[in-house]
Amino acid sequence: MGQELDPQISDLKKFAKEKGFGQYKIIETKESGLINFKNREGTNTLFEFLKTNPDYNTVICTEMSRLGRTEADLHIIKDWFIKNKIQFFLKDRQYQLFDDKYRLNDSAAFSFTFYGYIAESEMRTKKERFKRAKIYWNGMGVSLSGKLLFGYKKVPYDNKRNTYAIDENQAEEIQKIFHWYAYGIDISCPNPSIKDIVLHCIKKGFSNYTHIKRNVNKLLKEEAYLGFKTTNNKRKNPYFTTDGDEPKYITTNTEIKYPIILNRALFEAVQAKLKTNNTRAEKSTKHTTILSKLIECPGCHRFLGGDYVNKKAEGLRYGYRCLATRNIIKCSYTKHFSMQMLDSTIWSTIKSDLYLLSKEIFENNPDNILKTLKEEEENLKKRQWTLEEKFKMELISYEKIRSMRNFNVEEHLKKFKLNIDRLDAEKRIVDQELNSITVKRKMLEEEKIHNYEEIIKNNIEKIENDKALLKYYTSLYISGIKILYQGVKHTILEITFKKVSTDFNRSWRHAAKHLGDLPLEKKIYLLIDKTITLNIQIRKITRMFTIENGNIIMSQNTFGIKKNVSFSFEEITVPNEKTQEKLNDLLIGPYERSFQELFTPIEYTKLDLYPKR
Repeated sequence: MGQELDPQISDLKKFAKEKGFGQYKIIETKESGLINFKNREGTNTLFEFLKTNPDYNTVICTEMSRLGRTEADLHIIKDWFIKNKIQFFLKDRQYQLFDDKYRLNDSAAFSFTFYGYIAESEMRTKKERFKRAKIYWNGMGVSLSGKLLFGYKKVPYDNKRNTYAIDENQAEEIQKIFHWYAYGIDISCPNPSIKDIVLHCIKKGFSNYTHIKRNVNKLLKEEAYLGFKTTNNKRKNPYFTTDGDEPKYITTNTEIKYPIILNRALFEAVQAKLKTNNTRAEKSTKHTTILSKLIECPGCHRFLGGDYVNKKAEGLRYGYRCLATRNIIKCSYTKHFSMQMLDSTIWSTIKSDLYLLSKEIFENNPDNILKTLKEEEENLKKRQWTLEEKFKMELISYEKIRSMRNFNVEEHLKKFKLNIDRLDAEKRIVDQELNSITVKRKMLEEEKIHNYEEIIKNNIEKIENDKALLKYYTSLYISGIKILYQGVKHTILEITFKKVSTDFNRSWRHAAKHLGDLPLEKKIYLLIDKTITLNIQIRKITRMFTIENGNIIMSQNTFGIKKNVSFSFEEITVPNEKTQEKLNDLLIGPYERSFQELFTPIEYTKLDLYPKR
């Protein structure tokens, strides 16, 4: 609150005339009483003026607190007045320091000290009163000072104070960000990292505040959105000295009321996920790992992660392995799986049934998808332009600083490099996402979205050359992958689907209902034959089995008689007459099926997206 000085000046002029003074110098200051003596600009100006203008030898104040706010400060000023023979009048107390003959008596000196004590006491009382009032009004959500919190706007309250009101647009963005982090952005990003959310905010054209990872991280922890927040403000102590007892900073804790934006259940769901460090989130900023957070570790049942190691002797090694082997409580499962082989196998399986993929696009309303993609593309282009402008400003700023005197090359070059690297990293992410969205949009625009299956078939090459697109399509309907067997020549995977189309495994669905031993509409098995590296074979198994001594054992209970039949991996991958005979012996009557129905071959498509060794 500002101090009105005009009435005080008018009263002081009148008082000066009564004392016989016709010429005077007005020294105004609106400094806080918290400023110490050395830093009081008004007091220093007064001393300097009196030193350089010896004809002026009298100081008049309305009250003692206008001269100084503490006894210590006032004693310094009093001693300076006495030393320099400066008369002092305190108008409101009808007090003067020297008598008319510039003599100082004990009573005047004591009175000065007494009035100084009263001034300091009044200031302490006033500060306590202000503090209590601030706590009260903050608790009521009124008279809020400081930086405006994202999600709110300041509005007038009783013409003297302000309060917070919800900024509806920002509040909606906050609610969406919390929901995304707790429950996933969409089917392609069910467990987003903060980086994922920032990128999505950019694509959706959210406020610039949400385009920075640090801000989103802070936003997700902001308790004010629940209605109340306890501040831990720290400010410099004006009375701090290196040789004194005063602390350098003063810390205050104030409870402030805010309009409610979030419900507690959603807020706590986000806090719980933040504490677990979001172990299912894709954290790599350098690589797109197609099957990350999908393959379950056979040892600890966590997820296998992308393992990218550049060894001088072997070159770049890329694969899947359990990253918990580096934890304090280590996983004992140390096997390494070829990334190219697993990615290619899963994509080959998806590619064998394009009907489901086209069905997914259809069910998600392609017209709306196209509109959304166009909006996201425009927002990414805007962010791209913003980053380019920031890059230019960094260059201009660096050039200006470099031309200044006393330029510290090493310090500023280091800071400049950090800023440029940060902008460059963000721009690479935006560029990559923009390219991916542009490809998706063009795919949907082609052929006017009439034949969804044809669109995918016509654009298979584009998909197979973009890891981000492959990851997107894989996540559309695969929810989990288990490794049941891993050997030198063979690998067996269990694939769990989110959805299965009506055409998927059509040939065996009828029999599966009678057999009743598999939820086959959600699960299949893949036998991968790696005997010849350049000619990998895949067989899709659509019936339950167990693995014993490198053999697949299938069972069937027919007319109360249980039969077990053993198939070697080779008998399945390279079938012969004996294989069909075993199958006929197992599945008779209504359960009879051909080998091709039970062990369906899948054409292996080798993805060429990996650096050469």
